[in-house]
Amino acid sequence: MRALCVAVLLWAGCVGAQAQGCSQCRETVGQTPARTQTAYRRAILLLVGAGAAVFGAGVVVARKYR
Repeated sequence: MRALCVAVLLWAGCVGAQAQGCSQCRETVGQTPARTQTAYRRAILLLVGAGAAVFGAGVVVARKYR
């Protein structure tokens, strides 16, 4: 249960991070159709999820063999 609470808090803290990015990327994506912008947003979420999964797996392994 504690791990779930920590995960929720970390996820909630990352919601505001979606607005970050370089101005060049923002301008480039801003000139694309809405469907492409949606694809970019989903791709970013996919990459965040993959990175979080790898990091989480590393934490689990580190705790298991500590």
